[in-house]
Amino acid sequence: MIKSLYTTYTQKSRMFLYPFLGIKRGISVTPLESYVSWTGMSEPEDKNLICVYTLKDNEEFKLFERTKLLGNSKFSSFYELPDNKGAYVFTFEDEPKLWSSFMRGKYTEMPKDKKDLILKFFEGNTQNHSLIDSYLNPDRYYQFYADELGVPVEVLKEVGQLCETPNMEKEKLTSDVKQIQFLDYI
Repeated sequence: MIKSLYTTYTQKSRMFLYPFLGIKRGISVTPLESYVSWTGMSEPEDKNLICVYTLKDNEEFKLFERTKLLGNSKFSSFYELPDNKGAYVFTFEDEPKLWSSFMRGKYTEMPKDKKDLILKFFEGNTQNHSLIDSYLNPDRYYQFYADELGVPVEVLKEVGQLCETPNMEKEKLTSDVKQIQFLDYI
């Protein structure tokens, strides 16, 4: 059951793409943020999901990194960032329909098996699960949203989507890659 609607921007890449990495929700290692582009490094057309993690020097993180990040079938590359952070890049080139639906904010057009996977990711968190379900399968939620937003239900049905499109400025990583300096010993 939905108790309230999001009032601030929430990373759409984290809601609709991150679940495809096969990383369970609720584990102790979670990304700080996720993005679909990176200034000077990757454009949305490249179909990359960039996840930024705090790098930790402990066994739990090393095991997670080795098995879930570097060992992920979608893993493409890694970049060290300033402030002890790392950017892990995952490719979605093998998911053109999913990527296209995501980029256009047409979450209802995602293939049913993809919707099911996203919903499974959010199981156990009733509030998030219901909100995500309303974005993917809005038919049974139109009246609730119309009441909450104070708009005619017909307007929502005409739009067809209950979740805004990804904000490309907020889905863009702007961090530089950490520069490693080598001392020149002669």
